[in-house]
Amino acid sequence: MWTCAVVVLMDLCREVLSMWTCAVVVLMDLCRAVLSMLTCAVVVLMDLCRAVLSMLTCAVVVVLMDLCRGTQEVEAMLGVENDVSCDPLARLRLAIQYDEKKASFYRTTLCC
Repeated sequence: MWTCAVVVLMDLCREVLSMWTCAVVVLMDLCRAVLSMLTCAVVVLMDLCRAVLSMLTCAVVVVLMDLCRGTQEVEAMLGVENDVSCDPLARLRLAIQYDEKKASFYRTTLCC
């Protein structure tokens, strides 16, 4: 009688152990999946932060360039020393070409 009870108890223990093993394996797989998703989320978040920072930097540069009234002020802001041999308006033309400096043309009495 005791032998039968011990056998039944051992079978029950094996089944519980088997269920726990399956549960642990499923839990480990779930942990790996969550970790993978978190890694992807962090990468996406970092890319988003870089994009936002880049857009904000461009906006600040555009505002600063709009405050400049001429090539000398642009060169002073960029920290470039004035070189006599280069075209003084080349840097301003380049800024206008890349939309860093807005070109505004006003009609004057001479231009009618």
